Amino acid sequence: MSGVGAWSDAELRAAIVEGRDPKSRLAPVMPSDSYRALTPSDLDAIIAVLRKTPPVDSRLPAQERHGALEPRNSIPGAERPFSETELANPERRGVYIASLARCMGCHSGEVSGAPDPQRRLGEGGKVFRTPAGAAVASNITSHPTKGVVPGRTMS
Repeated sequence: MSGVGAWSDAELRAAIVEGRDPKSRLAPVMPSDSYRALTPSDLDAIIAVLRKTPPVDSRLPAQERHGALEPRNSIPGAERPFSETELANPERRGVYIASLARCMGCHSGEVSGAPDPQRRLGEGGKVFRTPAGAAVASNITSHPTKGVVPGRTMS
């Protein structure tokens, strides 16, 4: 069997929330910084879906890794798994959902060409070039003149 089908549940958990394979190598594209916040029951549900997905025997090319990788930072407040009781608080549930949806990847300002949710959380500014023109990610903070606030329409 190829792929994650041969991995244990513990190895799958580490891959999802730490971005590491069974040999402890960091997976460069796994957005584990967002998935660290998963509740234990939500993480178990993801693993259950993976276990029910029919196995496919596919041989993929070896990954090319150039230099050491560092784990990415989670958004503030989503550095560890949430508890089910925390999700009863609307603000905490919002942090949970924003982390899983990866909202801050686009809506945080950049430092050295990468989103920096630790220092520039929600300030927007990322430019997306499309065939229809450029679009800029909005400031989604509660800043009174620059952010998205209740009662204010986006322009």
